[in-house]
Amino acid sequence: MEYTTLLQGVELAAQPLELEEGGIHSLYRVFQGLPDPRKRKGKRYSLVLVLTLLVLAKLAGETNVSAATHWIRLRKKGLAQQLRLNREAMPCHNTYRSVLGQLDAQEVSDALASRRVKKAASASMWE
Repeated sequence: MEYTTLLQGVELAAQPLELEEGGIHSLYRVFQGLPDPRKRKGKRYSLVLVLTLLVLAKLAGETNVSAATHWIRLRKKGLAQQLRLNREAMPCHNTYRSVLGQLDAQEVSDALASRRVKKAASASMWE
C-alpha cells in the first residue's frame, strides 16, 4: 500500500484539520480491528498508532511519507498527549514505509468507510 492511497477518494478540505471532540480516539478505534501483518519480533509501535498518525498527517495535507514523518515529529508532544502515550517517541520513516508495504489497502479503506457509514447513520438519526 502506498501512502498516496490512504484516504483515496476522500476530499480534503482546504481548511486546517479540525477534529471533533474525541476525533483522534475515534480514528484510533477504527484501526483496532485491522490485523497487523508484521511479525511480533521487533515491533515497537502498534499498527493502530502508526495508521492513526499517518492518517492525521494525510488529513493535514502531507502528501508523502517523508513529509508525514516530519509533520508527526514536529507535533509529537501534542500527539503523545492526545493519544495518551507513555512516551513522546514517534515511529521513524522506515517504520511507516514498512507498515504501508505490508498492509492490505482494501482492508484499511473498508475500515475507514465503515466509520463514515456509522457516523452518517448516527447523524441522520438525530435530524
